[in-house]
Amino acid sequence: MNVGSSPTSPDRLAIFAFLWAGAALFHQASYGAWTASPTQFAVSLAALLVCIRPSSTVLLLILAACQLVEAITSLPWLSNHWLLTAWVNATLLAAAVSWNRNARDAGRDGLFDGFAPSARACVLVLYFFVVFHKLNTSFLQPEVSCATLLLGATLGSAQVLLDSPLVGHLAIYGTLAFESAIPLMLCFPATRYWGILLGLFFHLVLSLNPAQSYYNFSAVTYALLALWAPRPFFERLAIALSRLGARFHAPPWNSLPLAAAAPTCAGIFLAGVGLGIIEPRNDTGARLIWSGFAVSALFAWIRFAPAEGEGFEGSRALLLAGPRLLLVFPALLFLNGSMPYLGLKTETSLAMYSNLRTEANGSNHLIIGRPLYLADYQLDLARVIESDHPGLQRHADAGTLLTFFELQRVAAAIPEARLAYERNGVPVTAPRIRDDPALEPPPHWLRKLLSFRPVPQSQWVPCTH
Repeated sequence: MNVGSSPTSPDRLAIFAFLWAGAALFHQASYGAWTASPTQFAVSLAALLVCIRPSSTVLLLILAACQLVEAITSLPWLSNHWLLTAWVNATLLAAAVSWNRNARDAGRDGLFDGFAPSARACVLVLYFFVVFHKLNTSFLQPEVSCATLLLGATLGSAQVLLDSPLVGHLAIYGTLAFESAIPLMLCFPATRYWGILLGLFFHLVLSLNPAQSYYNFSAVTYALLALWAPRPFFERLAIALSRLGARFHAPPWNSLPLAAAAPTCAGIFLAGVGLGIIEPRNDTGARLIWSGFAVSALFAWIRFAPAEGEGFEGSRALLLAGPRLLLVFPALLFLNGSMPYLGLKTETSLAMYSNLRTEANGSNHLIIGRPLYLADYQLDLARVIESDHPGLQRHADAGTLLTFFELQRVAAAIPEARLAYERNGVPVTAPRIRDDPALEPPPHWLRKLLSFRPVPQSQWVPCTH
């Protein structure tokens, strides 16, 4: 379809594709990972091509496949937003198989309606665990809470405000309130407009933290929040962009409601990389572009979202209208988020910046005081006493414990290093790690699936990713 000729039938998949590719580019910029590996380069190139031609189903699926392969090869060291991105891409690819077999006569709308319900369910799972993991004694303690730490970084020189206990508690309970309200408001047609608006605003504010590159996470949530927008919003946005394209004599790209914006944004990224503005350790250019992009998206929602809930569908239609088999993806994401309470892993379980601790035969969670511990990974802890390897020695100096699984993982990469450690109260000294049979690494496939955070010995869990 041409946007100018049929504005009432917007290509929703093209708009999502542009936002999704933009999120991939913001991720690459935040890590400086444009060409760090062949898979990273493939993601960068595919994302740029999708930004230029978001109307191409093939390019979108290639991007999804590239990112999924890159995420799998990077396991277990994935950021939570990149893990979520991989999950949604797997949903999209699975939906494409069904669409290609059974529903091609429905056009690209058929693919959008096929994967979007399960992707929306993944959004609800994300917000559930983002809140649930924070229901622990340390997150509610202003002196160590991630909420106050991150607010302090955002306030900069004004973080003296955090000296007031009231401000600290407002940061903590305000975070819980915002992150709880967004998914609840998304679930109901009467409040969905405000839920999307609140989500856009909250993640824009979150991305302004100068100490961390949270805009990569925010870019992913912006794309996923677009899946909740009603069809009238896309129609009005398509009309506006069609008029904008006509004003600037934009070429009539087929099925491309973002004809003016896509090449411009892609060109800015390419120029930023070429001029060295966007570098591994300097993402100022990306931050500036993100700020403009995020404010524009917020304005677009306020300007073009339908009034009085027009076109907002019920939750059943939004979450269950796609192939039921695809609901396995949000179910598996829920299982992944439950891992700390099953004793199976503590990293990449959507527990970012939550102050959560579930190791050492107990937890600081207010509801789940003792995890199920299906395995003893979180119970089998070791304390590094001394090592000639700087990474291990840092744990000794900090007094943090490691699960023995993680100690084995680290030891596998430095077999000639010296290590003295204590496990279950028994001291062990290995002049060479390779001489200690207990430090034999776990199977490779298990090391790809499981990872664990260092375990503090203090009463209060400090804020870590």
